[in-house]
Amino acid sequence: MAAAAWIVGALALFALYLRISFTGHVTSDGANNALQAWDMWHGHLLLHGWIMGDATYYTFELPVLWRWPSRTAEGSPGRPAAVS
Repeated sequence: MAAAAWIVGALALFALYLRISFTGHVTSDGANNALQAWDMWHGHLLLHGWIMGDATYYTFELPVLWRWPSRTAEGSPGRPAAVS
């Protein structure tokens, strides 16, 4: 009986989260900026071969994202030093 309650609860949460996920519009703009910054971090500063969008963030956001790995614990991406 307890297992059935857990399964029903998990399915209800899944349905709720699925419904919430349809309320927002998701684009890949942030992922593109993160990939460009990662490429800059690995020495590809001019981003030769990348197709830049009409609103480029090359002068501010990419350098900020580029410096992010140096502020993480032991250079591991995505893990802030405060968490470690």
